[in-house]
Amino acid sequence: YASENIVAVASTDSKGRLSGFSCYGATTVDLAAPGSRIFSTIPNNAYKFLSGTSMATPHVTGLAALVWMYRPALSVMQVKEVLMGSVERSDALEGKCLTRGTINARNALEAASKMEPPCPPAHAPKSVEFEDSVSRIGLIGGTV
Repeated sequence: YASENIVAVASTDSKGRLSGFSCYGATTVDLAAPGSRIFSTIPNNAYKFLSGTSMATPHVTGLAALVWMYRPALSVMQVKEVLMGSVERSDALEGKCLTRGTINARNALEAASKMEPPCPPAHAPKSVEFEDSVSRIGLIGGTV
């Protein structure tokens, strides 16, 4: 893909196999996540079992958010590296995705705990000045 920060996701069923409807590709799909028969919300305060890569992708997004919450100093590429490097590998996904695996939250958090955040830029600003006008309060300003 044109952008490195894209994570292409395949869908797996309850047995960890590629879902019949899922996209796949040994070099074009990065990893897999559960996407078959996911109990999800639907309009009008209801729930329904749904299937699709659109059900698998939120699992990956949620895990990325969990990793970032746990280690907020990690870069986007480091979070992707954690997700890709912490999958649970499966012979059933051989040739179906680059990592040959399904996301694993425990593995991801353990991997994130060992990763060093990137160094700040050498010429990072030492202070930032701000000023804001709020109608009821007046002028707010300061230096951080």
